[in-house]
Formats: sequence, C-alpha cells, structure tokens
Amino acid sequence: MASEDISEKAQPFSALIKASSLLVAVLYLAGFSFRWAYYYNFGVQHLVYNLSFQSILTASMEMIRLPRNLLITTVSLVGTLLLLNLAISALQRVGRWDRPGALRRVVATAAKTLGMENPLVTDSIRAVVIFYLVYMLGSQMGYAQFKKHVVNSRENTLPVVTAIIPGEANQDIALACGKEWKGLPNLIGDAKSIRNIQDYHRTCSLEGTVWRLLYRDEKSIYLFASEAEEKGRPLTIVLPNTDKTLLVME
Repeated sequence: MASEDISEKAQPFSALIKASSLLVAVLYLAGFSFRWAYYYNFGVQHLVYNLSFQSILTASMEMIRLPRNLLITTVSLVGTLLLLNLAISALQRVGRWDRPGALRRVVATAAKTLGMENPLVTDSIRAVVIFYLVYMLGSQMGYAQFKKHVVNSRENTLPVVTAIIPGEANQDIALACGKEWKGLPNLIGDAKSIRNIQDYHRTCSLEGTVWRLLYRDEKSIYLFASEAEEKGRPLTIVLPNTDKTLLVME
C-alpha cells in the first residue's frame, strides 16, 4: 500500500517533468524561428548556428515581450487547440458509428484507420500543430522585428557606429562611417570594388542612412545600412573583429 501511495504521489511530478520538456522544446523552436527570420532578412541567417542554447531561449522571451505579441501568441495557441480538440472529438465519435449506410461506414472506417482512438496518435497531432504554429508565429515576429530595425528612426534601438580598419602607410579606412568620407586612401582587399562602393557613398552615412551594429562575436562584426525607408534587404558589411579594428558608437 505504501509503495502504491508513493507512486501515485510521484505521478504529478512526472507529468510536470514531461510538460516542462515539451515547454522547453516549444520555446527553443520559437526562439530559433524568431532569430532565423530576423537574420535571414539581413542575409546572415548562419548567425543562428553561432547562438547558444540559452541565447535562443532568451530570444523566445523577447518574442513575447511586447503585449501585442503575447496576446497574438496566446489567442492563436488557445484557439487552434480548441478547434483541433473539437475536430479530434468529432472524428472519434464518427469512428464509433454503427449505422447503416455506405458513406457512414466508409467515414467510420477511415476514422478508425487514422487511429483517432489512440492517445499516441492524437497527442502527436496536437504536438505537430503546436510546433508548426509556434514556428510560423516566431518567423512572423522575427520579420516584424527586422522591419523595425532596418529603418532609420528614433525608435531604432540598434547603435549607430563608425567602423575603422587600418590601411597601408598608416592610413585608416572608414568602411562604415557616420559622416561622408571624401578621401580615397589605400584599401585592403579588392580596391576597385571598394572604391566603386565609396564613390556612390554606400559606406558612409548620408541624410537618411546610417550604419548600425547588427551583431558582433569573437571573429566578425556585422554592420548594415539603416535607411529612412524600407527597401528590402539592406547593404550588410562583415568586418574582421581584430585588435586593430575600431568600432565607434555614436
């Protein structure tokens, strides 16, 4: 009797562990899809693979930090689960039909074949629907975050920067500058390509365009041109993150 009581008391904890595992998986998927859609529109979606497990989970919290996103997520999940449970319940009732009629027998046979009475099947369907819905919500919110950050506005929280790398003969090069860079010093890399870009002032901030810091890790610095109006994917520059690369926050 004592062992049975202990097992009964342990059941709620085992259910909690299972539920927490599912919750972590859902949060990870939400954070991953959020970051993937965000960086994908900047053209650097590979950055998602550099993020740690904790960073992706944190991204899922960032996704629902806004009350509007939290409301959309809650309503979408609750509404979808209600409709799904109604559909499963209807199929289960159809599977129990024992009435004359060829059509009814075919429908009942199809419901039984799908295994609507099997809890594993119904739980799997619920899990697939939840994962798909969370992935789509995360992708949509990541795209919304991209649209907010790509535009040069006062509400943009990404820092405006000037990136300077050393050139030859002690001449520094401003590949992404806060002000117009009129000089054409010696360059590192394909000089013709970089000069052509600088001729069009694509690497310097102008009236409605500034350079902002997107991401920085131990190896690289990712900058993009934030313009006054959204024009699709922005121009993105990847610089080596070395001791000689200077990044000035404005």
